Amino acid sequence: MLDLALQAAEASGAEIRRVDLTALRFEGCPSNERQCRWPCLLTEGEGDELGPVYDRLVDWADVVVISSVVDDGALAEPLDRFMKRLGCIRHALEVDQVQLIRNKVASFLLCGPWKVASGPAAELVAFFASLGFALPPFPIAGPPPDSCFASSAERSDRLLHVLPESADGATALVVRAIDLASKLRAPGPSQADARLA
Repeated sequence: MLDLALQAAEASGAEIRRVDLTALRFEGCPSNERQCRWPCLLTEGEGDELGPVYDRLVDWADVVVISSVVDDGALAEPLDRFMKRLGCIRHALEVDQVQLIRNKVASFLLCGPWKVASGPAAELVAFFASLGFALPPFPIAGPPPDSCFASSAERSDRLLHVLPESADGATALVVRAIDLASKLRAPGPSQADARLA
């Protein structure tokens, strides 16, 4: 699902840089508020591979697409650990009054039954919004739940039946996110010209 959505984004002219958190070495955050600063001090540790990810998130990306399996009502462990490490971005905003995330959009591709995924989905939306990310309309997409946890023997057959529907939803989500990011970057009226309804 993620691959097809990213292919559609690339076909529309977007430059893609994919990060697989499961392939990176990084420790969780010790949650010591006094040490939490931007840039994250843990990236200076030996073997920590999150430095380039922070750079992409803060300095490079216009759109961030988070993809995760939701099992037993929880996000995948590497994503949960990564979100805790993003506390330094929130700390920069709340304590130092430095907004690192501006005019960037986050969207989410989740795989799991909605009954189980709704809590983690709400957590993702609230967390990334608190960092300063904008969200497109309907910021979450995912395949029908029975395709997420099929055994590997059944997976290819089941995915053949689900892929068109899943790909359409994921692709539409990424297109909405890219569209919102381009609107956020476009010069707009000055504050004096802006009108509220």
